[in-house]
Amino acid sequence: MSGTSAADGVLVTELARTMLERVVAVETDQAAARVIFPQQAEAYLADPARALAGRDRRGRPLEFGLTGVEVLLVPVLMEAAVEVLGYLTGHALLRGGAASAAVLRRLFGRPAVAPADAPTDPEPEPEPVLTPAQWAEVARIVESVLVRHARMTPERAERLAIAVVGAGVLGKGDHGPR
Repeated sequence: MSGTSAADGVLVTELARTMLERVVAVETDQAAARVIFPQQAEAYLADPARALAGRDRRGRPLEFGLTGVEVLLVPVLMEAAVEVLGYLTGHALLRGGAASAAVLRRLFGRPAVAPADAPTDPEPEPEPVLTPAQWAEVARIVESVLVRHARMTPERAERLAIAVVGAGVLGKGDHGPR
């Protein structure tokens, strides 16, 4: 992600981690990707193309003792996070101060984690709200990235994209991101 700020990297990493947790909820065999998440996220931020290719600096396949799916899942979710954040900020759904890790956690239904010594904010950040059409677009973006970069079948990619945004917001089940 050359040319992006450290703050952008934090947001991308936070959103990708949230996406991974939602994927693991429906595909428990992907839980091993949690172990390599920090290294893979860092590798993606340093060189997205190389991370998405699953290669090290010498062009060799990355080795973590895991299958290729787990190795590639983290950088693919990082790429999906970049594209989703681009959509959200491009449509003024996240702007300036509203683009924070805490806001992303609330939007995607993860509890905010604040340090015990963090000052309390007298005025909470405005709560972003997405329409069902906007959630559907987020799901479409995630599905597209999964098909394009992880070479998943469209059916599997759709299932994981629905898990990422929550079936309820798409009218495909009882649960949503909250």
